[in-house]
Amino acid sequence: MSGMTENRDPYEELLEFVYLSPGALIRMNEHGDIEMMNAIGANILSEVSPTTHLANLFDVMHVVAPHLPAMVAGFSDERGTICSGERIGVDVERNGEPLVLSLDLIKLGRNRIMAALHDISTIESAHRARRVILDSVSDGLFTVDRRGRVSGECSSSLRNWLGAPVDGQYFWTYVAPSDALFASSVEVVWEMIADDVLPLEACLEELPKRLDARGIPLGVTYQANLVNGTLTHVLVVVRDLTAQLERERLDTEQRELMGVLTSLTSDREGFRAFLEEMERLVGELTAQSSGRACERSVTLRALHTLKG
Repeated sequence: MSGMTENRDPYEELLEFVYLSPGALIRMNEHGDIEMMNAIGANILSEVSPTTHLANLFDVMHVVAPHLPAMVAGFSDERGTICSGERIGVDVERNGEPLVLSLDLIKLGRNRIMAALHDISTIESAHRARRVILDSVSDGLFTVDRRGRVSGECSSSLRNWLGAPVDGQYFWTYVAPSDALFASSVEVVWEMIADDVLPLEACLEELPKRLDARGIPLGVTYQANLVNGTLTHVLVVVRDLTAQLERERLDTEQRELMGVLTSLTSDREGFRAFLEEMERLVGELTAQSSGRACERSVTLRALHTLKG
């Protein structure tokens, strides 16, 4: 079998590659004239432009990729571009989803170009679904890789609090404009994570848990993702603590009020005496502000008693 492969004509191998390729392959000249394409290529081009004869790629793609001739022109110079690619949105629906293609141009030789088209509609659809999920949660979500670089994909809540991260930006650089102290702590700990200085669980525990974003108190938690025992990324979950802190404040006030009411019901006369004493002390402290002389020792004694 190996001997047969070695004796095969290179042109036959090219043909087999073109026609058995899982993607759409179209060979053309610098004018866009199609010289050869596989069945997948013909099917995709027919979807893009059903009424156009499949003889010239420029004619077929003139609506969805009007700048294609200019891209191809960059291949004419021997020292010019040898490959180029882009995403193309097509005004065609398939099963309720828009058709989206990726187009790659590869220079085969002088005046010979291979165009590769791939249907990425499923990938785009999955990305949109993920985007809907991220934008529907109230928490801020994003991921950080082992080296501390953040993903550009995040939830809308996070963008509202900290702004959109740049893909590949370091975690501490991203949060530094909002909270410099938080950022410096993250940088120190993440160096230990990257260098395996301490066990991962200990490092995650050392990461700061409170972040201030323009006066908004945020709680931060970290969830590690491991593959075969190796850290791939950390999911960072950011949560607005405003409501929680307000509840805690109200609970504290409620407990203090209950303490006052308990004292009032258990010792009514003692509580009355307490109020009268407080009123007297406040009177002594305000005497000086109303123009009446007040000794320093009296003022300090009243303050000390009132504080107690």
